[in-house]
Amino acid sequence: MDKPSSSSPKKKKTRGVTALLRFIAKLPDGEKYQIDFDPDTFQPIGQYAAKFKSYLSFIARSKVSINEKQWKKISDKLKDVIWDDITEKRLKGKTHASKNIHPHILSRGGYEKLRATVMEERRKKVIEEAKGDESLMVDPPELKRYEAWLMARQKPSGNFTSEATNLVASKIVRRVSGKNTQGTIVFEGRDDILTVALGINEHPGRIRTAPRVWALRNSMEKVHAPP
Repeated sequence: MDKPSSSSPKKKKTRGVTALLRFIAKLPDGEKYQIDFDPDTFQPIGQYAAKFKSYLSFIARSKVSINEKQWKKISDKLKDVIWDDITEKRLKGKTHASKNIHPHILSRGGYEKLRATVMEERRKKVIEEAKGDESLMVDPPELKRYEAWLMARQKPSGNFTSEATNLVASKIVRRVSGKNTQGTIVFEGRDDILTVALGINEHPGRIRTAPRVWALRNSMEKVHAPP
């Protein structure tokens, strides 16, 4: 009879912690990675967004693990600190949400993902309508700020997320369609269609629907429209 093996069973290999050492390290020239954030959702966007999110998760797991065995070892004092921090952030988020009269329904990708999706659909439409004629295959028009803002707040049913947003949408449509012909004003710089329709000035450091790194001249359209 064969003797039972004295060696312990091999442990199944699992994926280790994502250390992201290359991400943490500085670039060769001494500069650090620049992380851009969506101005409306405050979510990281751009080239390093995914790595940055993974890095934050790594930091959280390395400081306090939430698995059952490790959680029992955490002192009540540290648990209280964590709970107070969570409660404070939840309250701030709830307060901020209650003041937002124009809630959006964007996914995690924010305006960047919305813009990419819309532009891809527009390119496909150009190709389909060209029917092989290369002379007709031109670049589709860029997604305007007011278009992105409205799309981010329009439900699948076609309705907007709030009555206040519906009123702003009506103002935008009226200006774009030119139904009101009582005069003509020029929208440029900070006073573009969206800003005028909202009736508020843009924050000096934030431009709605645009990544934080965008210059003002890249975000605002100069257009002629009726008041």
